[in-house]
Amino acid sequence: MFAAVLKPHCLEIEDKDQPKNIPAGFVCGAMKSVGICGSNIHYYQEGRIADFVVRAPMVLGHESAGVMTVWAKESL
Repeated sequence: MFAAVLKPHCLEIEDKDQPKNIPAGFVCGAMKSVGICGSNIHYYQEGRIADFVVRAPMVLGHESAGVMTVWAKESL
């Protein structure tokens, strides 16, 4: 699966492994669309929002739509 990963003033698309063991309460999904919001842009431009400073690579995009592909039995 691919992810938009923010590094200091650099946005990269990285190929990430899909988790093999899905914990209870979690699902994996095939994203069809993902948006970035103002906070993501602020992280990119300023490297921070208030007290939160981006110190390590951070996956962006929390406004998504897709379908569930893998889930823990306890999640449903």
